[in-house]
Amino acid sequence: MLLLLVMCHILINMAEGIPMYVTPNITTKQCPGTPCLELNTYVHNASSYFLSDAEFIFLPGTHFLDSHIVIDSKENLQMIGSPNLTQNPISVKVLEYGFGSYDEDNTVTYLESSTYITCTTYNHTGFIFVNITNLTIANITFTNCGVYYNLTDQSASILAINIHNLLMEGVSIQNGTGYGFLGVNLLGQGQIIKSSFIGNNQFIKNGLHITRTTGFDCNGKA
Repeated sequence: MLLLLVMCHILINMAEGIPMYVTPNITTKQCPGTPCLELNTYVHNASSYFLSDAEFIFLPGTHFLDSHIVIDSKENLQMIGSPNLTQNPISVKVLEYGFGSYDEDNTVTYLESSTYITCTTYNHTGFIFVNITNLTIANITFTNCGVYYNLTDQSASILAINIHNLLMEGVSIQNGTGYGFLGVNLLGQGQIIKSSFIGNNQFIKNGLHITRTTGFDCNGKA
């Protein structure tokens, strides 16, 4: 199993969004406001909900995703999970790339959110962001995701293409098909911090691949 912890730093200011609450179970939902729907309901009606200035606030728990979504030409889009991150140790036999503190027994500690997005359809579920200005993904753990996108000829849990200003913080992408995160033509300011990529099927930095960027300054050792 491979593990990557990433810290890339450039400060970024994101606009406040229009809140859309995401509940893991519509029958037992406890939401601070409306709309409050399951993730699949938002995704299946993307043209009505994934709009500019939308802020998706995920309640703690497991949110199931049964299809992929392409979000194109939006501004100030945010996906925010629970800020309560836990530290989890993981034993690694092979670690090609990684950042973090290592114990003598070859374990590494990574942060994981209590908000999960779990994909249910192999190689056909995930998020594709295209032509987005100001994209924030924070405090969410993605598991078992992956979607093929013909313009990149690659599969990933999250594809980000032509993004101007990106923030990923407290994100963990695990056991995905293809890359965990694939970024192409990332512009402006951006940061990827306190994030991990674990057990994904593309072993280039265990699922993190970024090409044609400006504004990123990634620190660490490989």
